[in-house]
Amino acid sequence: MSIEKLNLYSEPEIPSAAEPEEPSAERETPLVEPEESSAEREIPSVEYAESLSDEEILARKYDSAKLDRQPDEFELDSSKYTRFKLQTVAKVEQNQGEKKRLRDGESSQKLRQANLEETASIMLGSVQKVIYGIDSLDQEKCPFPDEIIYLDKSGRPVSWLVNTFWEDFALKDENGQVKERPKHSYVNIDRGLILQSFFGMTVMDGAIKYDDDYYSNHYDAWMACRDKLNDEHLSQLRALFLEGDVENPDELTPEQIMKMPARLDNKNILIIDEVSSNHKTTLEMAETLFSKAFPGCNVRSMTFWPESASRSVPVWYHKTDVEGRGIGDVEPEFYEDLLKQYSNPGYFRDLGVPEDQIEQVQAKAVKKVKMQLLGKRLLSSRVNLAIERQNMTRELMSDFRQLHEDYLAHKVLPSGGSKDASPLDKKRFAIEIVRQGVNPLKLRELDEKVFSKDNPEYPRKDPRFARGSA
Repeated sequence: MSIEKLNLYSEPEIPSAAEPEEPSAERETPLVEPEESSAEREIPSVEYAESLSDEEILARKYDSAKLDRQPDEFELDSSKYTRFKLQTVAKVEQNQGEKKRLRDGESSQKLRQANLEETASIMLGSVQKVIYGIDSLDQEKCPFPDEIIYLDKSGRPVSWLVNTFWEDFALKDENGQVKERPKHSYVNIDRGLILQSFFGMTVMDGAIKYDDDYYSNHYDAWMACRDKLNDEHLSQLRALFLEGDVENPDELTPEQIMKMPARLDNKNILIIDEVSSNHKTTLEMAETLFSKAFPGCNVRSMTFWPESASRSVPVWYHKTDVEGRGIGDVEPEFYEDLLKQYSNPGYFRDLGVPEDQIEQVQAKAVKKVKMQLLGKRLLSSRVNLAIERQNMTRELMSDFRQLHEDYLAHKVLPSGGSKDASPLDKKRFAIEIVRQGVNPLKLRELDEKVFSKDNPEYPRKDPRFARGSA
C-alpha cells in the first residue's frame, strides 16, 4: 500500500503542503530514534575519555598516552553495509594542473573506490557538521532555525541522517536534555525547470537562451533574470507554507497568496542540500526564492558533503537515475492525478475509512492536494518503494542505521573537523575525537593507517584529510 494511502486515515492531521509524507520504508525502519547497539565495546581509552569534562578536553588537560586507539579498533563489518560499499572519492594525483569548471556530478579527476571505514568517517563528519550548523554555538552568525528546508532529491537522505544522529550531536542543556529538533520540510529547486517555467529559457546547442542572449551555465542565466521574479513566481513557493485553513485554494490568485499569512514570515530558515556545484547555483536560487517569498525571514544555507571533497558526491547522488533517495522528480501531473483519485469517495472507502468519516477525510485530502498543486513545480513526486529497483532507498536507510550502531560501539573513526563549520563549533569536533579515545595530535597518522588497509595510495595528500588538532 502506498504511503499516501497509509497516511490519509492513520494520521489525525494532514501535513502541510510542503511536507510530503516520508517513504513507507522510513516508517517500517524508523531513523529518528534507532535502538542503541548492544555491541558497545569496553575500550580503555574510551572509558578514560568519558571521565573527562569538555573543559578538560578543550584545555588539553588529559593524559595523551591513555588515548591510544589502534587501527584495528576501527574495523567495520562490511557484510552489514550495502550502499556505502559503492562510495567513490577523488583519486589524488601529483600534478593536477588547473582545476576546470565543473558541472554537478562531474569530476576533473579519476575516482577510486573508497575504503568502508573512510566512507563511514566522511558520513559521520558530514552529519556532525550539519547538526553543529543547525544547533550552533555561534547564535549570532548561525541562529537556531525555526524550520529546515531540505532540497529534494538528494538532500532528503541528509534529513534521515540528521534525525538519526540528532540526540548524539545536538547541544545539551544543564540538565542534559537535548533541544527539540526543528521542524523540517522538503522542496525541490530544479534549476533547469525553474529557468524554463519561470522565464521561458531554452537550451540550444549546449547553451541556455534567454531573450536574445546565450549563457554557458545555469548560474549566469539565473543571475541575468533573478531580479525579474514576481508574485506569479514567488506565490508558488509561498502557497506551500500558508497558515490556517485555506478555503478554495484553487481559486486563489498570486496576489492574494502573497498577502496571506505564511508560517515562514519573519522566521529563521536553514536550507540544506547534499552537495554544491562550483557556483552553488541551486543554493543561491533557493536562498533568493525564500528571501523574496517570505518577508522578514532570515535565510542561510549549508551543504552536507565536504566542500573540499566536491569532486566526489554521496553514494545516493545520481545525475540521471531518480531512484535510491525515497522520492521522485518534479512531475506536476503527479499531483493532478492525485487530485482525481481523491475526488472519488470510493478511493477512501477502499482504504477502509468508516462511511461516516469519508466526507471529512476526503475534504482534508482534496484541500491539501489543491495547495500542493499551487506549488507543483517545487515538489517532488512520491514513489512506491515496494517496487523500487534493488531496494536502493531501503538499503541506504539500513546503512544509516548501521553507521549509528557502529558509532555507538566506537567503531567509526571520528572526523577532524570541517572548514565549513563555525570557529566555535570546531571545538565540538575536538571533543568528539577525544571521546572516541583518540589523541587528536595522532589523528591524521591514525586515519592513514585505518583507511589504507585495502588501498595502496596512502598516505594521501587530499586536503580533506589534513586533519586539525584539538
